Amino acid sequence: MKQIKINGPIVDDSDLSFYEWAGMSAVAPKTVISELEKFKGEDVQVLINSGGGSVFAGSEIYTALKKHKGRVEIIVTGLSASIASIIMLAGDSIKASPISQIMIHNVSTVQKGDYQKMRHVSKTLDLASASLAKMYSQKTGQTEEVIRKMMDEETWFNAYSAKELGLVDEILFDNTLQLVAYHGEIISKDKINEFNKLRQYENNGQIKSFDTNKPKNNKSEFLKYCPGKTTESPFAKYCMVGTAK
Repeated sequence: MKQIKINGPIVDDSDLSFYEWAGMSAVAPKTVISELEKFKGEDVQVLINSGGGSVFAGSEIYTALKKHKGRVEIIVTGLSASIASIIMLAGDSIKASPISQIMIHNVSTVQKGDYQKMRHVSKTLDLASASLAKMYSQKTGQTEEVIRKMMDEETWFNAYSAKELGLVDEILFDNTLQLVAYHGEIISKDKINEFNKLRQYENNGQIKSFDTNKPKNNKSEFLKYCPGKTTESPFAKYCMVGTAK
């Protein structure tokens, strides 16, 4: 699968040359669009590690990813904060590293002017934040009011809380624990998987079939059914005791 990396701040196209001159990592819309044009119709994997940046640049990147004809898989490798978390939502599937972080908050800006100017700026910021809240709401199924409160408080999520909320679909490298409500002994999933592998070897003729009539405590008898006929055999524990305990 083709990869596109979104590392560092999200900047406008006109600002990218400065970051390149300074030797700093940054991503502009034209960077992502250029990569997508090379991968026309192909599935792409987008790796995100960004604290956000320009809302308008982020919106352009989000739109480009949504318009891409191939499947888009998002992987949060480190940080997906602010507008980067909106870009994240462009994925057909969203996966996160177990130690990654996601942050959502309101849109902000730096401005100067009189009270009328500031009132206009405040309204603009509120409208922009409402638009982002709607997108988070659509992804998670939470109400916009709940999301707006989270944004007001600048809410941080680890991979697990983000999955619980519905911001991400899957946590990478996550082996789900086997939870049991049973008084007594139960064979673990790991042992069952090992046993299934053993049965596969048996079906393929790599080892002889089990004879359930053999005495279970006679190790020498059972070892002859195991590869190598030694206690070092990876299957010896099954042959010797007839259990996966």
